[in-house]
Amino acid sequence: MDRYNKDIACMDKPDQNDAPSLRQKLEQLTAENQQLQSRLKRYEFDLTEAASRIEGAGKGLFTRDFIPSGSVVGEYAGRRAFRIEIPATGRYVMWHKDESGYPIFLDSDTYILWLVDEYEFDDEEEEEIEPDWENYTPVIEQGIDASDGERSRLRLANSSDEPNLSMLVTHDRRVFAVAMEDILPGEELYWDYHPERDKDFEVDPDHIEMDLDRYITVGRNGWIKLRSEAFED
Repeated sequence: MDRYNKDIACMDKPDQNDAPSLRQKLEQLTAENQQLQSRLKRYEFDLTEAASRIEGAGKGLFTRDFIPSGSVVGEYAGRRAFRIEIPATGRYVMWHKDESGYPIFLDSDTYILWLVDEYEFDDEEEEEIEPDWENYTPVIEQGIDASDGERSRLRLANSSDEPNLSMLVTHDRRVFAVAMEDILPGEELYWDYHPERDKDFEVDPDHIEMDLDRYITVGRNGWIKLRSEAFED
């Protein structure tokens, strides 16, 4: 969150005629940065878990406090997780790393928030794109696993097409939930896990690849490599 400070350090020495306006701009940017830093430190709202109002969702996260719009509600904190897509199946192999860097494979990502770069295509462009598996370089995506409830209660916030929270990713890949609107005491907290996808909590997800021996190998250094079978249709 030190973007403004870095910008200031990289600026050229101002011309004397421009000094007043530049000084005002620097003061404004510094003040905005301080306000943002302050907001990230003051997220102490009384949150509680209870039965979600979404059918089939199980537990949900509610606030006992009034949360003003723009407030930082909390950090989505947890252990680092990793995943790689198997092209042949469209499913993912997921893992944690032990102290030596070797993978501990996962069979669930219920509480993992994946940090995925988003690309926008229109429908026509997307249909024309065909994967070039011959020159394919696997991408290992990172996520934050909040399964340990002591570190982040935000794992209980369910997905909705009408969210009242948005997720802010900082330059060091930490994630904070920010209120998109005023949230009244007793209201449930939501954010949109997958924009433009249907939200059906009755459907069991089928996106985790468990046939590990067939599709991957693990090197002596803990690196994961895809076998040739991973590219076969």
